[in-house]
Amino acid sequence: MFLRSKRDPGSLAAQALARIRALYAIEDEIRGQPHDLRRAQRQPRAGPLLKAMRTWLEELLPRVSAKSEIDQAIGDSLGRWTALTRYVDDGRLEIDNSAAARALRGVSLGRKNYRITKHMGDGLLQSVLDSLHFSASSGIPPSIKFIPAIRCPIRLTPQKE
Repeated sequence: MFLRSKRDPGSLAAQALARIRALYAIEDEIRGQPHDLRRAQRQPRAGPLLKAMRTWLEELLPRVSAKSEIDQAIGDSLGRWTALTRYVDDGRLEIDNSAAARALRGVSLGRKNYRITKHMGDGLLQSVLDSLHFSASSGIPPSIKFIPAIRCPIRLTPQKE
């Protein structure tokens, strides 16, 4: 859809992207500001844009094929509308979860790599240490939940039979 929109600026995808771009432009202006200021800016600026976008999507839905990808995208957006627009009323929230996804990418990659370790204990120990490191580097004080995991005996070498 995106590639088609480059060729046809009047396509539905291009129209949707223009609306989304306007919301991100607001975020670019208020990024790094205090939470209460972000909320005060979002409500009068992004609120009407989101309301107009919802109306546009609702009017568009009956006009697109029920089995199309666009129908599915519109249905998903409308079905998650409350979650998608929650950031307007809470200045602490970001417009998307890109920062969180980036932060967790390493944890996910590590988890996949630990499945192929030679010994089960190696992967378990590394995953516990990664969780502890991630919590500490994110400014979260290490929780008591890590104590039992760190104290548990982990066999790092194969048992001789």
